[in-house]
Amino acid sequence: MAVGGRDPAVQYNVEYRAADATACPHLALAVLVRAGLEGVRAGLPAPPVVEGDPASMSDDERARLGLRRLPETLDLALEALARDSVVSGWFTPAFLETYHGMKRQEIAMLEGLDPAAMLARYAEVY
Repeated sequence: MAVGGRDPAVQYNVEYRAADATACPHLALAVLVRAGLEGVRAGLPAPPVVEGDPASMSDDERARLGLRRLPETLDLALEALARDSVVSGWFTPAFLETYHGMKRQEIAMLEGLDPAAMLARYAEVY
């Protein structure tokens, strides 16, 4: 299969764009590796290569390709993690409790800030 007129297998790189700059890169990478290993162990098929902007696709086309929007806020992401028994099962209860507590504190610290103020706050921390 050609992507952009080239064979994607010859590129030998991995790119992940779903996490933003506030994500812990070590945790994001660890979860991606674990998910990949679990997929291999379970014999899951590789997802299809998607060309084009999913936002310009119809709902039916996105559903056919198995695409869904990721959580758009930290609060929604934490809710998704709490509902996902598979991924939550990769961590100890103490880790999950600590992680959720830290992220809830982060949400509280950003409450009421406009986007520019949020960016400034993150710039101070990171």
